[in-house]
Amino acid sequence: MYIHVCNNNKLFKSELSTSTAIKKGLYQDYLYFPYGSSYYNFKEPVRLLINALYHYKINEYNHAYNYCCVFPSNFEDIFKTLRNILYEIKNYGKYKDMRKAYKDLLNLLKSFQGNLFNQGKIEYEIVYKELVKFKELIENKKANIDQKKNKASISLLKRFSKNTRKNQKIIEKYFQELLNLRKGFESYGSIFERDEDILSFLRKFYGGLYPHRYESFLMNHGFILIVPHDIIPLALNYIDINDLVNNLYVDSCVENNMYVICKLVYLIADNLGIKGVGWVGLIGYDKLTNQRFIHYVPNSLFLHHAETCRKWVLGLVNNFGREREDYNLIET
Repeated sequence: MYIHVCNNNKLFKSELSTSTAIKKGLYQDYLYFPYGSSYYNFKEPVRLLINALYHYKINEYNHAYNYCCVFPSNFEDIFKTLRNILYEIKNYGKYKDMRKAYKDLLNLLKSFQGNLFNQGKIEYEIVYKELVKFKELIENKKANIDQKKNKASISLLKRFSKNTRKNQKIIEKYFQELLNLRKGFESYGSIFERDEDILSFLRKFYGGLYPHRYESFLMNHGFILIVPHDIIPLALNYIDINDLVNNLYVDSCVENNMYVICKLVYLIADNLGIKGVGWVGLIGYDKLTNQRFIHYVPNSLFLHHAETCRKWVLGLVNNFGREREDYNLIET
């Protein structure tokens, strides 16, 4: 069995050592190295490792404008180790620690091309040992990043929980249904198996394009609220209602003579912290017309106050809460 490594980020095993293996599909365990991103060129580490191990090659060939190098089967572990390292760097690539680790990896691979490969097999073992050691370093960096992320997300969960308790009186007065979303699910039976069920349900309350708009939003997010006359929760069949009910927070509220508004944040979270933001909504009650409403705002506003979200609905701030200089709000 031979290991074929190509510069188009492909790795596979075959009993053949020639291009016939890929031409006739006579291979197994077809794997990809990660593709590059704005920070990284992942072809470069693969090229450097091929160059470092070049004296061990059994064959080399070109196929479909790609260069491939063939190594003995015992080289599989070393290339898979590099592949695992690159995927970890890609998954955590936005962090400075990983960008530095990528540069360190390139320097390590370049150092292998010196005079390590003059004595035979022992140098291959050195390369493999060094890559395994580097993989452990990457794992430690990943663990440190995860720990920092978890601390930050747990702090945010505490903030959202505290603010929800603080806004309890307003919720009880104006949006009583939010206190028992489960009852809303049971009343309307709104866990949907098929797309047509969603549309037919929404058409009971809305005309025009609104059912399609809400359906599209629901398909993207898995769970939403609608406010035709009651606050009605809608969810797709794969949503866990317990997670859903426990991860909806009322982060901030505003009450005055004209309206009441509350900012809702639906989080994707577990015991370890926040994994993501499902959606951010602005639910309100217009005292002048005796109507309730809900608007969905960009997730980038999930840390902003309810009043900022209201300004976004009015077009007075951008998606990041910065005020537009060419607009002024005059309320009458």
